[in-house]
Amino acid sequence: MEFNAKAIGWSPSTVALYEVGEIPTKSNNRLLKVMIKDSNVMKEFIVESKADSDLEEL
Repeated sequence: MEFNAKAIGWSPSTVALYEVGEIPTKSNNRLLKVMIKDSNVMKEFIVESKADSDLEEL
């Protein structure tokens, strides 16, 4: 599964840094822990991101 950085408000370069072992900021680390603990959180981010992008297209 490919991770969509934009869905949670991160840049792709931030995700790339984490993928190679960079330590996340405190706030990003908290978000990662919540998403790992509850997959519905990530689903909500995706739904909201999609809704936001649909509004931008109007």
